[in-house]
Amino acid sequence: MISTNDYNPERYKFALARRDLQRSYPPIGSHCSIGPGVTIGRGTVIRNNVTITGNVIIGEGCLIHSGAVIGERGFSFGFDENLTPEPIVHNGGVIIGNFVEIGTCCAVAGGTLKPTVLEDYVKIDNITHIAHNSLIGEKTVICSRVVLCGGVTMGRSVWVSPGVSILNRVKLADRTLVGIGSNVLKDTEPGDIVAGNPAKVISKRSV
Repeated sequence: MISTNDYNPERYKFALARRDLQRSYPPIGSHCSIGPGVTIGRGTVIRNNVTITGNVIIGEGCLIHSGAVIGERGFSFGFDENLTPEPIVHNGGVIIGNFVEIGTCCAVAGGTLKPTVLEDYVKIDNITHIAHNSLIGEKTVICSRVVLCGGVTMGRSVWVSPGVSILNRVKLADRTLVGIGSNVLKDTEPGDIVAGNPAKVISKRSV
């Protein structure tokens, strides 16, 4: 159906042979804005036109592609009796683990009271939105044009295909695979393969 994060010895060998290419980039590219509360780990590369602001901690060996925005206030409001929206302050920041990759023009919003978290080896493709207070488990792969609403939780080694939307507070268990263009409205069990609108379980993966 699609490429997934299953073991493929030939692809893995090819990846290992080329991983040192990242080190040829300067650690911080041109026209970046990095706020005073930001911590960046050893060996992390930040490409051009990246904005990182607020309480953001980035681990070692990460790659942040051009145009990414990390740590800005999330999209969350309180409403008065006339339904006038009042923005909620977000002070929770973002914690990014080691060897994480964030694609071009991605947004990772800061959390409200607790941080938005991307654990080790998370890989995120271009033009993807990670809303406030989301938690992305280690070794998870998120493809292009995915939208995570606030408070989404993912386990380890989840695969999210292109063009997926995930409702706020939904929990995707370990090794969940979400098919292309799906709208995920419910929690999953370990190894579920879900697809459709709304997404339903169509098969299982090994866990």
